Amino acid sequence: MRTLYSSALLGLSIVAASLSGCQKEEAATLPLACVRGKVLGNTPCNGVLIELLDGPAIGRPLSSDSSKYQNVFGTFSSYPDAKVEPGQIIQFSLRNGTADETSRMCLAIYPIYNVPQFVIEAPRCQK
Repeated sequence: MRTLYSSALLGLSIVAASLSGCQKEEAATLPLACVRGKVLGNTPCNGVLIELLDGPAIGRPLSSDSSKYQNVFGTFSSYPDAKVEPGQIIQFSLRNGTADETSRMCLAIYPIYNVPQFVIEAPRCQK
């Protein structure tokens, strides 16, 4: 009987993990040297929200107002050497953040979007 309970618990754990949406695929596809994205806006908790336009599927879908976006991520860094505005298409390089770069305070009064967070830097495009 004890084995039956252990097996049931293990099965439920596997199902819960598969339904939770945990994804490790972004580690295999980053860094990206030169990609384009559409700036959706700047948030206190997620940094700049960007819809990746020409890269691998590393983000998540996001609905805002009446708009739907695909492949959205947030940033741990600001866009290098420029101010970005919503709707602007920007070119950048993209990588995972280090432990020092990923710490961010977020007050409970601000919305937090369930999107992955990365670091954007100046693009390293081949010419």
